[in-house]
Amino acid sequence: MNYKICMVFAVMAFAGCSNGDNSAATDGTPAAAAEPAAAAEPAAAPATAENGIPDSSVYDLLPDKTIRFDFPFILKSDKTVVGANGKSRRGLALAYSDIPAEQLWANINTSFAAANYSSNTLKTDSLGKGSLKFSKEGAQALAVSVAPDVNSTGAGVIWIGWDVPSASPATE
Repeated sequence: MNYKICMVFAVMAFAGCSNGDNSAATDGTPAAAAEPAAAAEPAAAPATAENGIPDSSVYDLLPDKTIRFDFPFILKSDKTVVGANGKSRRGLALAYSDIPAEQLWANINTSFAAANYSSNTLKTDSLGKGSLKFSKEGAQALAVSVAPDVNSTGAGVIWIGWDVPSASPATE
C-alpha cells in the first residue's frame, strides 16, 4: 500500500516540476514571444473524409481513374461480393449530404460524361431511389444507384458497382 502512495506522490512531483508549457524557449520566455509571429495564411484543407473533401485515393478505387465528382462525399464502404452465380461484383458506397436529388444526378451525369461515358434513362422508385447504368466503349460498365435522405438526416448514399473479372485458376 505504501508503495502505491509513494508512486502517486512521485508522479505528482514530476508533473509539478513542469511549467505546463513545453513550448518555452531556453531563456524562460514563451516560444511565441521569442520569435516574431509570421503572417497568418489560411492553410488549405487536407483531403480527408473528416472535412468531406475526397482525396485522390478514393478515385483510385474506381475501375476508370478519369471519373471525378464535383460534390463533397465520404467513402462509407468498399466491398467485393460473390453472388450465387459465382460472379464477383465490387461496390463503393459514398455518403453525401445536403444536395437536392436533381442537382446530384446532374453532377453524376456530368462527371461520367466528362469521362466519356453514356447512360441509359434514369429509373426511380416510389421512395426516390434512382439508378443509372454508365457505359463506355472498351471500359467496364458501372451501375450507379442513389438513395436519398430517407430518415431526414440530410444524408443519402450513392452506390457504384461493377463486375469484377474472375481470376483464372493457377496452372501448375
